[in-house]
Amino acid sequence: MTRGVTDGGAEDDGHQRTVAWVPMDPDLHRALAQTTPENEEALAHGRAVPWRISNAYYDADVLIRFGPYADLQGAPAVLLLVRRDATVQQHRQFLAHLGVSGFALEVSLVIGVPTEETGTASPRPDVDEVYALDGWEYLDLAVEGDERPEDRIRDALMIHTWQGMKMHGPPGFDAHVAEENRDEFSDFVEAPPADMPTSDEIDAMRARTGLDNTLGMDSGPVIFDRLRVEMERIRALPAGPEKERQAALVALAVEQALME
Repeated sequence: MTRGVTDGGAEDDGHQRTVAWVPMDPDLHRALAQTTPENEEALAHGRAVPWRISNAYYDADVLIRFGPYADLQGAPAVLLLVRRDATVQQHRQFLAHLGVSGFALEVSLVIGVPTEETGTASPRPDVDEVYALDGWEYLDLAVEGDERPEDRIRDALMIHTWQGMKMHGPPGFDAHVAEENRDEFSDFVEAPPADMPTSDEIDAMRARTGLDNTLGMDSGPVIFDRLRVEMERIRALPAGPEKERQAALVALAVEQALME
């Protein structure tokens, strides 16, 4: 990714390319402003910081904007910054104050920021559950994982079909991509139906993952990336009817796409 600073012009076009960083705590807002000169200027003057997302499938120019969600409504990607040591009740209050479900967004990621005293910490499945039930993926920066936090954020942003994105690479969808992912998707393809999702919910899931054919025939890897994110969110849910229902929703969306 590359970046610079730009004025807030071309709002209609730029808003569809916006990645909204929303600090849910005043201290985090101040800390974010102090990270780089670009961030400080962007926060002080309401400017956007351009980034270029590049991967094996496409290039896309996006705009990073910082501020309260009320000023950034409509952005396809929202990244919430929260204190990772907040109580479960405080995490619920963050969502209540935000007033938008992660299911309504293309990219919905919550970043748990540790304090200086936190150090390496244990996972908090209760916090994961709070966010997963509302359609958000929770990334705890204090917990060491197989993937660097910046890579996980990048991967989350890459699943969206960004306005103006330029596809590249060989045309067509290689069969080995599906073969490599077969085992990973099997639990969801065979998921029990539980409380059957409605047709509107299935259509929304297809649009969210690219299974409604909006990406084109050469975008298979992008679709698999989107499905993988949904699977990670569902796996974070506690065992029970809601987890089964969400898994069935993904399975039905895939089934409908294959039958067309």
